[in-house]
Amino acid sequence: MPKLADVISTLVSQCAEARVSADLEAVKTALLYREHDILKHFSVPRMRIRDIDINLKVAVVSSGGVGAHHLQQVPINDTIAFIHETLARQFNLVIKNKQEYRAAVSPSLKDLNGNIQELSRQVDEGELEFNLATRKLQELFQYTAKYIVEQTQAFIEQKVDLSPLHKNLIVFFNEKAIVQKVDANNMEVEVNTAILKELPPDTLLSIKLNVFEEGYEIKLDDGKLLLVPE
Repeated sequence: MPKLADVISTLVSQCAEARVSADLEAVKTALLYREHDILKHFSVPRMRIRDIDINLKVAVVSSGGVGAHHLQQVPINDTIAFIHETLARQFNLVIKNKQEYRAAVSPSLKDLNGNIQELSRQVDEGELEFNLATRKLQELFQYTAKYIVEQTQAFIEQKVDLSPLHKNLIVFFNEKAIVQKVDANNMEVEVNTAILKELPPDTLLSIKLNVFEEGYEIKLDDGKLLLVPE
């Protein structure tokens, strides 16, 4: 299987090859313009590649070896957006007073992130084993999720069993706070579109690349060929 770094390198290389082909054709056109009495006063038409957006779909076949685990803070904005999305999708509920709701749940998330930062420090300095830190985190996740559900219930006029939200929040916290660093250079991927449809969704990645350049273009000035910035 190709490595992700090789796939990206190939795409960038092909963009460069396309630019070379365009420039060679521009040179031929410039020579024709120079010999023409009227066209020599015009700018030479030329293909410009200012930037290219590439949306790449791949599936991770191998992570290239086990990377180091580490702890990171839970993004507050993403968490609140996740709560609203879960309420709408699973319960068909919308919290109208969003600013007040945010003010009610944000302090608990800030406290959670403070605890995560402290546990991460202890792990980095060798004061605490990573597995023990994750066990302590589970207790914090349980407490924070329970508090958020209670606050959410207070903002909902009707009586609804929000226990699924509690479970979803714990899963969300684990996904955001406990991460594994992998070396993308050694990550093996599958890029065949037909095969991607048969692979598990959790192996799929959507990668957006933006390739841009600062180039020059050919101008004719009194019959002379000039290169000027685009």
